[in-house]
Amino acid sequence: MSITDINGSWKVSGHENFEAFLTEAGIPQEHWEHMKTGSAKYTVTQDGDSVTLVEADTDGKHTATNTFKLGQEFDKKGIDGKTRKATITFSGGVLTITVPDMGNGKKGVFTKQPAGDSMTETFSMGSVSGKLMYKKV
Repeated sequence: MSITDINGSWKVSGHENFEAFLTEAGIPQEHWEHMKTGSAKYTVTQDGDSVTLVEADTDGKHTATNTFKLGQEFDKKGIDGKTRKATITFSGGVLTITVPDMGNGKKGVFTKQPAGDSMTETFSMGSVSGKLMYKKV
């Protein structure tokens, strides 16, 4: 599996234990609904060794665009408007986003694994973990 398998646009199609994670992460409730209901869309593109990840909701009120190089720490802007240090790697068909401090002193780890037109994201922070499921659009 290649990182190009993640290229394209993805829309949330389901979730497990997501509200507990959002609470643990300190994400304001005003951002929850579009993240949970499938109105959040994630687009991944590549240009050489640079990868761009765009996170947006359908009403255009919440958007974050991040361009980075795999394996190099960068300032990742979140859809909640906050910026956090992050490192993104790709290995064995899995894109892993590691955030040493989610703004609450806790480490967040997010893995995205595509399988055809579906993708599963597993996330963890402290004792909370869960999943987001995506469909390619």
